[in-house]
Amino acid sequence: MKKVLVVITMLFAVLLSSCAAKYDLDDLKIDKDKYSGWHSRELDGWRELDDFSYIDVYYSGRKSGIDQQMKYMVFESSSVAKEYFKKWKKYYYNTDDGESQSGTNWYICREPGTYDMIAYMMYYREENVIIYSEVSLTYYSTENGGTSSVAVSSSEGDQVRKYILENHKELRENVMKMLTD
Repeated sequence: MKKVLVVITMLFAVLLSSCAAKYDLDDLKIDKDKYSGWHSRELDGWRELDDFSYIDVYYSGRKSGIDQQMKYMVFESSSVAKEYFKKWKKYYYNTDDGESQSGTNWYICREPGTYDMIAYMMYYREENVIIYSEVSLTYYSTENGGTSSVAVSSSEGDQVRKYILENHKELRENVMKMLTD
């Protein structure tokens, strides 16, 4: 009886793992006429993550809504996105020198390796997509006596954070629709 139960369990595990969606990154493109202002390009991971490939999706049109602030990393599968997310989070936490926040599928950390600005980025993993955006951005300049300017205030950043946390499923669906239409 135990052997039959083990065999059935293994069959279900194989069937469930084969059901996970897998995308061919070469086939994922944005129709520029249909989705004006949106762009996609295939990239490799940064630094020690260069063995990962993904589609980078971003907006650079004239609209300025909260949806246009989001950027996306689209991976071939959920498991690859999860692995990249874990390694990227570990990299951030090893180089971070500021406050951080995190949840099950998201985190906010200071952008490493920047010298003329302080940027806090939010990353949220939803299936095969990592949604990311600035939640705080302050520029510094040595001109005019070392002034600074804020590009993303803390209240705007709180709105972005809340928006991603509440709409991550819809954001993923929207970007996948743009890439597969």
